[in-house]
Amino acid sequence: RYHPVQTEACAPLYRAWDSLLRAAAVEDSTSDAERAATLSGDAGAIAVITSLANNESDRFMYPWEPVGETAASGILDDVTYDWIGVVEPTIRSGGWPVVVDERAVVEAHRIGREVLGLDVSATGTAGMAGLLDRELASSITPDESILVLATGVER
Repeated sequence: RYHPVQTEACAPLYRAWDSLLRAAAVEDSTSDAERAATLSGDAGAIAVITSLANNESDRFMYPWEPVGETAASGILDDVTYDWIGVVEPTIRSGGWPVVVDERAVVEAHRIGREVLGLDVSATGTAGMAGLLDRELASSITPDESILVLATGVER
């Protein structure tokens, strides 16, 4: 499963994903993990969502206001311009965008630098912050492999 990560300070990708699922009448009263799992095997719903994303892009992806502050400032894009190329494989894989709070951003950065010994920035550890998300962490099964990219050096 593919899980792009954004911060609470600016999460237009999550908002677009959520809006697409609502527009396609995917149940919204359950967790993000359950909503994503419902989609992963539903070719019809995926086709509807893909069509909506491609044909009505501005309805789902528009500027985030106001953009807040975060240590992971390199991912504070008010619009995720490549969003369709990110959200489609996310949906097809049974994943969902994860929105992390500042505590997770700071803790992931600390782990990357102090525990793993990487010269990585807070932006570069945003993916690791996603693993600190309770819903994502609880959805990982023992047979799954996890890949987290650590990008961007501390400057």
